[in-house]
Amino acid sequence: MMQTQAIFSSAFVKPGIVLVREGIQFPRPFELKSIASQPGWNIVESNAVEIDRQVNEAGWHFFWMAAVIKGSSFALNPGKAVAKALGRLLTEVGRFNAVEIANVRVKSFLGLHYATVRGHARHIQQSPILLRYPHL
Repeated sequence: MMQTQAIFSSAFVKPGIVLVREGIQFPRPFELKSIASQPGWNIVESNAVEIDRQVNEAGWHFFWMAAVIKGSSFALNPGKAVAKALGRLLTEVGRFNAVEIANVRVKSFLGLHYATVRGHARHIQQSPILLRYPHL
């Protein structure tokens, strides 16, 4: 998938968006429309409520983890600060295959931008028991 600089602007990384790992195999006919974001991750065009509805209609489950995960970064450009913060947040997702962005904050001081991205790990799978499979 082709990446563009526009994906990294804070306009695309906002509360409520969901990112999913590339290569997830979804049930048929369920399919998420997404655009490339960080390496290995795609931004889903639907919001979390719509994804949950579609996943449930397919007989699968969309888990939400209560713990807040966060990434933060400094940069000279606010878009780059958000992109780096998002990349750091994605390293905190662990073995789960999705993340929902809860908060994006960018502050600046003397031309240096500081971004913080907070979110919740999510997981899409067929089984209703989250820890049923050893790969989790």
